[in-house]
Amino acid sequence: MRLDRLTVSTRRVVAAGAAALAVLILLASINTARPASRSVAAVSGGPSPGGDPDWPEAPGPPPAGDGVGPGSVAPVEVDTTDIPLEDGTAVAAEEALAHQVAADFAAGYAGHHFDDPPSATAERVRPFVTTELAAELARNSGATAAQQERAARQERATAAAQAVQHQGGSVAEGRIDVLVVVRQDVTWSGGSEIRWPTYVLQVARVGGQWRVAHVLP
Repeated sequence: MRLDRLTVSTRRVVAAGAAALAVLILLASINTARPASRSVAAVSGGPSPGGDPDWPEAPGPPPAGDGVGPGSVAPVEVDTTDIPLEDGTAVAAEEALAHQVAADFAAGYAGHHFDDPPSATAERVRPFVTTELAAELARNSGATAAQQERAARQERATAAAQAVQHQGGSVAEGRIDVLVVVRQDVTWSGGSEIRWPTYVLQVARVGGQWRVAHVLP
């Protein structure tokens, strides 16, 4: 019995290590086509990586027809007056908050269920977006071909951000661009697979809170 437990534990450790390595490989492949970034942070709280997922050769765009497009929202007015920018610890904490908001948005955006109402995506991500982006998502939340296809396939997906990579901007500027890698566990009436969508987001500090303001190309 003890040997069986050790074997299962070892397999879980190996699987988790393989998935973590795959995240780093995907990030490296993305960076060959993007400017050098400053840091990469793993995101906790998602499902434990497992198995040997089929990794895409290149990152794909956000799912088509889900109600958000690059550069679709006007710039927002940012506010950093209450941040002690001379305090490195405070600045690092603000950057971590911005990264977490981006991760939460990406996970909410990538998850779906075949019987979701058209407004489901907009409602899931509302706590993480600016008022302007929330309005844009709500306007574009009508039934789409993608939603109809999911309903026909009885497709559902759970999602969790696996890594957040700083792409540009700063706390002092009140705007931070990040790349988020998401693990998406997808099942449908005929099977299942693991997908790895990526999102490039601009997070802005508005009203004392970090919120996703733009989905960038």
